[in-house]
Amino acid sequence: VSGKKVKQQVGTQDSLRTPLFRPKAGVVLLSGHTVVPWSLDGTPDISKGWNEHKLPIIKSAVSDDGRFAVTLCKDLSAVVWDLESGRKRSQFDLDGKYATALCISPDGKFLAGGSRNGEAGVWDIESEKRIKELPGLPNSKGIVATAFSPDGNWLTGADENGRLILWDLNAESSTPKTLESPTPMKVIALRFLSDSNQILTASAGGEVRVWPLDGEPRVVFSVDV
Repeated sequence: VSGKKVKQQVGTQDSLRTPLFRPKAGVVLLSGHTVVPWSLDGTPDISKGWNEHKLPIIKSAVSDDGRFAVTLCKDLSAVVWDLESGRKRSQFDLDGKYATALCISPDGKFLAGGSRNGEAGVWDIESEKRIKELPGLPNSKGIVATAFSPDGNWLTGADENGRLILWDLNAESSTPKTLESPTPMKVIALRFLSDSNQILTASAGGEVRVWPLDGEPRVVFSVDV
């Protein structure tokens, strides 16, 4: 990766959210309550968008293989999209408290959502049923990002206090583990590394950190913001 801009496109006047990448077919943009396909060869046409939500989309997540995505709107209805065909695969409602962060498991079977009180829930996407309720930490102010580990054994969430919460998805007791930094910063994105034993985070302060599951995080990259 050279870090150089390879293309710039004229977009749309409407508010756009995080793009979702489709295999061999460009990207999908989220605009209001519409999911808009964009081939990158021209300006996206909102009139040709995929319309299933009645209210604006507030959160989204895409599968690791790029074949499907989940979008969540303000009425807390979640739509599962086939990103290759643009068709709705299914639709179900999430509990209102699990709407602050979404992620899909590496095998594409499960959806996790974070809450304002630091808890998390896990849904089976095929059955559309919640299968786990995971407790939060005392005095947690809310989950801002979530991620599954590649081996499917862990779910992590970053709270507004700059801590990482770690749930063992195979344990009988779901008491979470806490990962903290001596110099906390608000995490805006996170992802497990391929070994499932470390977590990569990006912060609002411009730092990228690696967090081992046992031990203190280290800064691997930093920019002034």
